[in-house]
Amino acid sequence: MNNGTGTVAGGLPGLPAKTTGAERAEYRRLDGLFDIWLRVGADGRLAGAQGRGAPLDATAIADLVQRGGGAGDDVRVMMDGAAEHREVFAELAGILGRDVHIAPARSKLRYRHGTHREPALVDTVTGRPVDWLVIQPPAMATDLPGWYEAAGGLLRPRTGVVTAPLPGGITLATRADFVARRAAAADLAAGHPELTTIGAAVRGGGFVLGDYGGSYQVVGGRRLAAALSEMPLYGAEVRMWIRWPFDGDEQALLHGNLAAFAENTGAIVWAPERNALTEILESCHDLSAADRAGGPAAWRAYLPPAAGSSRFESDLDGRLSPVGKRIVSSYPGVPLVTVAPERERAMAARYAGLRAQHGLLHLDLTVLADGRWAAQHADGVPHALGPRVLHRMLRAAGWQGEDLVLLAGYPGSAASGLRDYGTQLTSGLRAQVWILPPDADVESLNGTPRAVDRDGRPVDWQRLDLGEPQRRWRSENGVLVATDRSARPSAVAGRAPERPLDPGRPARPTARPDLPPRPPTPATSSLVPNRPAVSRTPASPDLPVSATPSLVTARRGLRHGIDWLAARPEVNEEPVDLYVVCGCPPAEAVERGVPTPHLFLVGTLRPPAPGTLAAGEHLLRVRVEPGGAVDTSSINVHEPPVVQALLANREKAYLLPGGLLGRTRLVASYDVAASGHLTARATPPTGPALAMRCSGAEHGIEGLPSDVSRWPWEHDATAYALLPGPKIASSNGALVLLRRRPRVRPGHRLLELRVPWRRAVDVRATALQMAGLAPVRSAAAALLEAKVELLLPGGEYERVDVVRVLTAGRLGWRAVGDASARTLAELLPGGGDRTNRPERPSLPAASGTQPGSH
Repeated sequence: MNNGTGTVAGGLPGLPAKTTGAERAEYRRLDGLFDIWLRVGADGRLAGAQGRGAPLDATAIADLVQRGGGAGDDVRVMMDGAAEHREVFAELAGILGRDVHIAPARSKLRYRHGTHREPALVDTVTGRPVDWLVIQPPAMATDLPGWYEAAGGLLRPRTGVVTAPLPGGITLATRADFVARRAAAADLAAGHPELTTIGAAVRGGGFVLGDYGGSYQVVGGRRLAAALSEMPLYGAEVRMWIRWPFDGDEQALLHGNLAAFAENTGAIVWAPERNALTEILESCHDLSAADRAGGPAAWRAYLPPAAGSSRFESDLDGRLSPVGKRIVSSYPGVPLVTVAPERERAMAARYAGLRAQHGLLHLDLTVLADGRWAAQHADGVPHALGPRVLHRMLRAAGWQGEDLVLLAGYPGSAASGLRDYGTQLTSGLRAQVWILPPDADVESLNGTPRAVDRDGRPVDWQRLDLGEPQRRWRSENGVLVATDRSARPSAVAGRAPERPLDPGRPARPTARPDLPPRPPTPATSSLVPNRPAVSRTPASPDLPVSATPSLVTARRGLRHGIDWLAARPEVNEEPVDLYVVCGCPPAEAVERGVPTPHLFLVGTLRPPAPGTLAAGEHLLRVRVEPGGAVDTSSINVHEPPVVQALLANREKAYLLPGGLLGRTRLVASYDVAASGHLTARATPPTGPALAMRCSGAEHGIEGLPSDVSRWPWEHDATAYALLPGPKIASSNGALVLLRRRPRVRPGHRLLELRVPWRRAVDVRATALQMAGLAPVRSAAAALLEAKVELLLPGGEYERVDVVRVLTAGRLGWRAVGDASARTLAELLPGGGDRTNRPERPSLPAASGTQPGSH
């Protein structure tokens, strides 16, 4: 940091000229603030204050600052009316990553007399003080204050702990990370008013506490509580915006410091669970706990002595949400309503007058002032929605992929936010979303929602995503009609059947005691104990279609075996029959497992249409007991592209993870007749549990799934390979790698290889990942037993460099030939053809493919 002595006139040849000692004494300088004098040249461009230097652009000024010792400091431009060149100084702020302080237009620089002469800004006409303008780096610009306080035409240093304001809290900062933390703080939207947020950097298991003098210290929970003693934290609930360290000892220290902070503040302190990150969820700009793979994680509460019950809990999106159910109402034509009581009372008659519209689902949500979509909670405070919570609410309302119509009105000031947040919130639904124009309302026209303006005149509905070209609907006289009356939305064949009702439960209870009760809506099917609900609308003459099961969050400790699924996914609450496409005859599937390259199967409520199955494929109907089928809302944001493609072209699909296949039993199987239709075949009466076997993965190694653990996992690494080596069942060749150079083996060559990041398969990590997944039959354990820990798929040979080729000598391995600029594909015979493998490689003869002999 510059200690307030670095000042340059700029524009002089060679190094920037600095002021003399006498000139430095003329006025008071501030620590961490670099002053530079500029002027406007004859050509109207910026130039150095002295001499006839060349015109200066932002890059040249940044070079002057950095060479003058001002790297890491804020910059103060000592020049009258510098705001007339605001664009240059904004670019300068971006280059330096620091704030630049300039004089507004029609202002001039003067010096106030006192103990120290201080540079101050005054209006050129009135002579009254004018505040300095703070130009923040454009990529990190906010409305939040800077490091210095601007008042009365002066810049004053702040004192105390460095903080930046958050909605309902603060974030701690140091001189080094102040700009970045201020920008992150501006991205966070207002949360629940009873939840205080404190952001802090973590180092060595402690909290980093900076002061405006430029220094910092790492403190424990007790000293952090003392530093924040002016905040009313006693009895409050605090969530910590922190990142857990990787080191186990540091994690233990942080755990203790969080507990000490709770004890010394008297607050319930929430922190993400160990190894989880804290990030801002784009769909609601609220804090979310995420695991290392990007999926939602839980929050952990640190309770002070004699603490009462918490008012918050972790939700499906990894956020902290109020404890208690959301206030949701349902009407025959609007199955999802969660709005303020006064709006529901005003809209109740219109809700009741609307009817279900084929291919569309009507819903009414709360829209916050900034445009975020929200739900009402029992505490009376609306809470912004996350994508997984919204998905679950839609499923509970009977949604099966229909396009959505949002009936909520909103002012023009919220229009931009409503589109931005709504697009992020609904991007994973694969459905079109229609909204009202700003300041519009909705009325019922023959049971159909009609968009009208304040004067009751029809207005057009608008697509939420304006960039999406495909439109299945158009707005006519304020009403949505199908663009092609014969067309149907791709994800549905019509409105979803009503959810089956539990015995003794009211059909559709009103959610609010202050609203008149509505008559129950009869369900289309009843739930028979221990049997799945089945619709009477068949997809083909003999195959029934299952009704959508209700969902529940899985219990803790569930092992499904898939990294990109939530730890506690949304699963079926009651039994359900699903259809699974199988690449082998049913008898073989029962005996050896359903072949799949993944660690999951895909089941659908509706059987595939006749003629859509490929040659050699068969159809299984399986009964999934509660907790065995995972709803796609539990897929993390970072789902693999192959999974996106797999689910995109199917009807409503559920994942059957390998770890949960023990809850799935075969009840029927079907062959494909010559006509393309399905014919039933005999099924064992015992209904065997389903299993899967790993086959046909993209990497080509038989017996291992596509979703394997990769090596090296941090950066490129050196590995070794023996030739000849163990034989591995693979459609395109696979090479056994060694982490360390082995002992000399006569008759063998040794390759020293440079393996790029994540190009090899870590067999040991894959075996650990699959341990305990009894229904999954793979070769991982057999490979590990044969001491095979790393495998390089044949398709990766061309990306691996051969560093050296060694042969066995009398005294050890010795290098032979020159392996420079050679890849493994060039060295091994036929390496160039290894990527051309068949689409369906041959299946292994056993559930655990043996790696062969040495």
